[in-house]
Amino acid sequence: MPITAKYANPEETVILVSDGIVETNVPKDPANKDYAALVTNAVPISAYQKPPPTAADVRAERDRRQRLLVGASNKAEFDEIVGNATREAVRLLRKGEANWTPDESARAAELENSELQLAEIETRSAELEANPPANYQDDAVWNASSP
Repeated sequence: MPITAKYANPEETVILVSDGIVETNVPKDPANKDYAALVTNAVPISAYQKPPPTAADVRAERDRRQRLLVGASNKAEFDEIVGNATREAVRLLRKGEANWTPDESARAAELENSELQLAEIETRSAELEANPPANYQDDAVWNASSP
């Protein structure tokens, strides 16, 4: 079987070499005997091809978008912000809408709007995870109503 080779990473520092049975990662290093053999035998090396996106990629994008929405820099901060908002919403509900001050009414509306936006991101993520498009990070994909 012929030997095939393709770059395994975007930096083109590692080459995935296959003889049809065994695949081996070979560093692009002139001092490496396997790399030297590829060069000596003039084995063509195909360009790196980014793998198709996965559901995990979509979930990571969902998490990034949700953190951005609430102003969190990481998951722990996101969880803290959402937890605080939940406690605040519960406090307002216990007080009763009829007893809210104008500021509390405005805050309740803000909390509800944030929750709706987070839920929209969650829903869109679930739609995209089944068949992630190559452009899953584009705003247009997340603003669309279906895949």
